[in-house]
Amino acid sequence: MSHEKNEYTDNPFRPRARTTHDPLHDAQLLRDMDRINADVYARLGALPHGGLPIKPRRKPTLPLPPAPTVAVPAAHPPEDDPMKLHHLAAAAIMPLAATTAGCSKGIDIGNDDATGHLNPHPVKRYEVIATSHAPGPWDSFKGAYIGYEVINTKCVPMIPFIGEQHVPNTGLDVPMVQVDDHTWKGYFYRDALLDEDYFKLGVCHWDVTSVGVSAIGKGVKFGWGGLLEEILRDGGGKSYFKKSSYGDPSLVPYGALELEPKDPEVIQSPDAYFPVTITVKEAKS
Repeated sequence: MSHEKNEYTDNPFRPRARTTHDPLHDAQLLRDMDRINADVYARLGALPHGGLPIKPRRKPTLPLPPAPTVAVPAAHPPEDDPMKLHHLAAAAIMPLAATTAGCSKGIDIGNDDATGHLNPHPVKRYEVIATSHAPGPWDSFKGAYIGYEVINTKCVPMIPFIGEQHVPNTGLDVPMVQVDDHTWKGYFYRDALLDEDYFKLGVCHWDVTSVGVSAIGKGVKFGWGGLLEEILRDGGGKSYFKKSSYGDPSLVPYGALELEPKDPEVIQSPDAYFPVTITVKEAKS
């Protein structure tokens, strides 16, 4: 075996790609594949006529950590009410203040060798707006969950032997207030996490990568959201839930299935589904 080194490793004994064509090796691979195919055919039988059915892709329903429930005022103030805007602006600071008080020793960021901290002077404030037209009222609107991740992965070391990285990530709960029968608003800081040099490989820079909201209706959890980059690019995100999911006791342990507008079921039977949206935009200073 060659003892040469390359740019990726100092191990001279690492297996490397062949430099010349070997017909005997190719024939052996074909014989191995034939034996595997024959064994699978003997155990499972032939494929159905026309091949395996293709099911439409669906967005997974990811569990969202619980967020503090915000009391809903009896009357919803108008959009231009200064008191309401002041209330929402204060709500943007509440998660940071609460987290600072409870996490003075740092934040778990998914890597045993690093501890995160909140940015004491965040300035990039964003507004998240969620709407829904559910068949009935929500038991509770859980608010938003903002996902953060280190975006310059060169500051994170490779794990020996397996060649992977534990890229730091975390999330913060953001309370939202109801502003009308179908709309909830809240604020978050895109620079809520402090950029730090965790591994002596340079400063790790944080950014928001995902935004989601969740609500409970008759015991069933409904969660929707997406990647921040896509929400900003598309001017918001729209999803659908089956109306029959609202109050379905069989879904209480799992939550309702979120569907995209292009899903065949939604296109074929639009009256059987209700829409939800999420929008994120930079807040006015």
